[in-house]
Amino acid sequence: DSSTLDRGRRAFERRAHRETRVSYFRFPVFTHRIAMFASGAIRATRAASRTYATAASGLNKKTLIEAVASETGESKALVGRVLTATLDAVSASVQKGDKVALSGFGTFSRKNRAARAGRNPQTGAALKIPAANYPSFSASSVFKALVKGK
Repeated sequence: DSSTLDRGRRAFERRAHRETRVSYFRFPVFTHRIAMFASGAIRATRAASRTYATAASGLNKKTLIEAVASETGESKALVGRVLTATLDAVSASVQKGDKVALSGFGTFSRKNRAARAGRNPQTGAALKIPAANYPSFSASSVFKALVKGK
């Protein structure tokens, strides 16, 4: 009956091995990540990295809304709706081909890149690159002087 004992021992080892594995990722390397997620450490780490990214990159839409809301005394929800409507109006005008000039800031416009011939870098075969429209921004002289510190 040693074969029965061997089978029982092997089954026990398989079960024990299965219980040490992480079934979600199937790699034991990630067990510490699951423990961190369960404890809330991952969420805290992600929140801290978002704050750091915002601080490092300057102003994004959320921080712009907060800055305008604190400056004007209006609610963030109202400022958010106004900013979204403004950006939508600028985008729609530029998409139609109109120029949008904001005095003291700059001009948004649509430019056209002509069709041209190119080459596939791997094969060297010639290919046709189609014409394309792209957005453009030209800063005003006031804005340029402000950025330069004059």
